[in-house]
Amino acid sequence: MKISESAEEILETLWVHIEEAKLGPMDVGVAKGEPAVDELGKSAYVKVADGKINLTEKGKMEGQKIVRRHRLAERLFADVLDIKKNLVHPISCQFEHLLHEG
Repeated sequence: MKISESAEEILETLWVHIEEAKLGPMDVGVAKGEPAVDELGKSAYVKVADGKINLTEKGKMEGQKIVRRHRLAERLFADVLDIKKNLVHPISCQFEHLLHEG
């Protein structure tokens, strides 16, 4: 099931926060009731409990794939296409949603 771009962005942020930075579950805060968070919960990518949002195993795997696509896009734009440094991240953020897993 394909999730929305905003849900992918949240999943990417969660993966970096929880898995890479090892900071643990995030506070739901203002995202509580956010449609993209609800979408991730219904798709079994995240669990929300006690005001915290955490990745499920499925969410960890998908989040890692999204981060990988984003970083591949950054390398393409920085190394191959020689895009200006300040534009690499925002362009990569848009492009990652176009890349397919294969």
